[in-house]
Amino acid sequence: MLATIFNDPDGNPGHPSAIREARGVFKGQIKTLNTMRTENHKHKILEYMRQHGSITPMEALREFGCYRLGARIYDLRRSGVRIKTELVEGMTRPGFFRRLKGEKPEPIQYAKYTLQA
Repeated sequence: MLATIFNDPDGNPGHPSAIREARGVFKGQIKTLNTMRTENHKHKILEYMRQHGSITPMEALREFGCYRLGARIYDLRRSGVRIKTELVEGMTRPGFFRRLKGEKPEPIQYAKYTLQA
């Protein structure tokens, strides 16, 4: 498709600098999509925290497909939202086959983010 876009009226291939410039445009579009996704995650996370009081990384992954909750919390804090971080202790849950092999749950820590009044 790029080749057809950059052919001149006689059908000759376009100049390499024009192709490089167009690639930059496409990269800009991808960057815009990523920014939109980030903003969308921020709004969803903030709304979820308002409704439920807090959020954990597993909740963010399950609810919104957000792998980088810590980064979104950082963005929210930079925009003026007051959020408290609490480290919560829990246990891992080995999957079916790991349980068959005799693996036991192990202690872990994860972040729980809460809106401050």
